[in-house]
Amino acid sequence: MIVGVPRECAGGETRAALAPQVAQVLQKAGHEVVIEPGLGDRAGFADAAYAAKQVKVAGSRREVFERAEVLLVVRG
Repeated sequence: MIVGVPRECAGGETRAALAPQVAQVLQKAGHEVVIEPGLGDRAGFADAAYAAKQVKVAGSRREVFERAEVLLVVRG
C-alpha cells in the first residue's frame, strides 16, 4: 500500500501526521511512504530526516494525492 502524507494546511497547525521513525516502521511492514516536501518543517523534522529513512519526498502536494492509496493527516 502507498501511504501519502501531505503537509497540514490549517492555520497555526505545527504537527506532522507522521514522524520519520514511524515512517520506517510502515516501510518495514511492506508499505511505501511518500510525503509532501516540507511535511515536518514546523514539527522539527527536515525532509532529510525522512529521506534518511528511505521515505520518498514527492515533488509536489499534487503528487502525494495522486500516488497515495491512503492519506495520513492530523486534521481532515
